[in-house]
Amino acid sequence: MVQIQLANITLILGAKRIFENLNWEIQDGQKIGLVGANGAGKSSLFKMIEGEYSPELGGSITRARLITTGYLSQQPELDLTLTAFDAALAGNPRVAEIHAELEHVENSLGDPNVYGNERRLQQALEVQHKLIEEYHALGGDSYPGRVRELLLGLGLAQSELTKPLSVLSGGQKNWSGWRACF
Repeated sequence: MVQIQLANITLILGAKRIFENLNWEIQDGQKIGLVGANGAGKSSLFKMIEGEYSPELGGSITRARLITTGYLSQQPELDLTLTAFDAALAGNPRVAEIHAELEHVENSLGDPNVYGNERRLQQALEVQHKLIEEYHALGGDSYPGRVRELLLGLGLAQSELTKPLSVLSGGQKNWSGWRACF
């Protein structure tokens, strides 16, 4: 099954034609490596898939339903005071947002204006249920462990997870930038 399809893609940046009439697809289960010389258009292709660039008229990009993509910039803008672990955790701010929203909803359940009103109580419980489902879909309580395992799997030592990004190498900072994967 096709997950991402690019059809008749032409990209022109300024006066430079980056690629022309590109047709490419990624099938379910494929692992893709994109290799090419500097300036060949690899980053431009990813930026196009992400929607940062648009193809010229006649080109189209199609994604299968529920497919999401991420792009790791070659020059990530990171807060160098954060630890590698905290920078990676911040990669999916929706996890923290949902956690805060859940706390707010749970606090509202103790409010007499909510638990004493059947309609408000039902609404609060429905919101809570939706937030819990989304929280679990994003990894929920296992999210920090997944982030830690990914960073360790990328080669960071356990002791480096708690060091500020300012003392890590450029490559290690980029590994912390893999937060887009979550």
